Amino acid sequence: MTPSASMTDTKTDVSLVAAPDRPTNVAPIAERSRVYADQEKAPNTVRAYRADWRDACPRGEFAL
Repeated sequence: MTPSASMTDTKTDVSLVAAPDRPTNVAPIAERSRVYADQEKAPNTVRAYRADWRDACPRGEFAL
């Protein structure tokens, strides 16, 4: 079974142009994402993870 001519002759123009209704400056979005990621874990959890890594790697190969 062969594809019809209309299926093989169609070309799609894919342009990499910013849509006018979308922000082009993503810095504020990236900053909010960073803050959100920093707040993902409670400070005590991060402190416990650091202590665990210190115990597992006393020479400091994996510093957090």
